[in-house]
Amino acid sequence: MRSIPLALLAALVVLLPGAGAAQPVSDEADRLLWCASAFRLMGAVAETPSESDRAVAASEMLTLKAAEHLHTEGVSQAQAAHLPAQYDERVVAELETGALSYAGEDCSAALDP
Repeated sequence: MRSIPLALLAALVVLLPGAGAAQPVSDEADRLLWCASAFRLMGAVAETPSESDRAVAASEMLTLKAAEHLHTEGVSQAQAAHLPAQYDERVVAELETGALSYAGEDCSAALDP
């Protein structure tokens, strides 16, 4: 599986304030982070390089959108740094049970500007 590019993790950290208590993320940030993880995982198992590239690009775009929401919400850098891995674990667990938090349409809609 591809890892999250260092530049995206840096964006999460740079865009977020250093202070602030840990807090839950908004519904929109949750959807963006969840979908980013889903696309990242799709990219890891894609059958062709072009499918993988499209999924990874979608994941990166949603990760950046999520970083903007997290910054606005005042989520701490410490919490944000752990979110991608937490969401990856969550998506894998949901895929195993079939109880998904979001449908494909939710993630497709998240890609709209």
